[in-house]
Amino acid sequence: MFADHKEGRFFHVVHSKHDNKWYVKEGCEGTIISSLSEDEAIKKASELAKAANDEHKHVIIHKVDGAFETYAKFFHVLHSKQDNKWHIKEGNGGTIASYPSKEEAIKKATELAESEKSQRKQLIIHKTNGAFEAIKTFN
Repeated sequence: MFADHKEGRFFHVVHSKHDNKWYVKEGCEGTIISSLSEDEAIKKASELAKAANDEHKHVIIHKVDGAFETYAKFFHVLHSKQDNKWHIKEGNGGTIASYPSKEEAIKKATELAESEKSQRKQLIIHKTNGAFEAIKTFN
């Protein structure tokens, strides 16, 4: 889902062969933060995306060779005005489950992401208006 968006703010996690560090860059601009580990850089990029004042925010993780690394699974927590419930969706697919409260939906979506066997998962929590509220990464 992230890679399909062409608007918004993009936070890239990239590796430098020169100093063997991981960096967070916004768009094509210079380095925002340098980190010692990939996990630390991913966490910082996710925090920056969450804090960004833009409806569309994206964290793009690059492999050591520079290629994009994609997440094996995405889970979304979204509100529906039609039934006034919070829905969990996997990727761009249909609803997996629905809950009356956002807290219940987040709890269940977190459990699903943590139990998923694929290496990298992301839980994207949306506000009632559809904008991103939080992005959680699971390895």
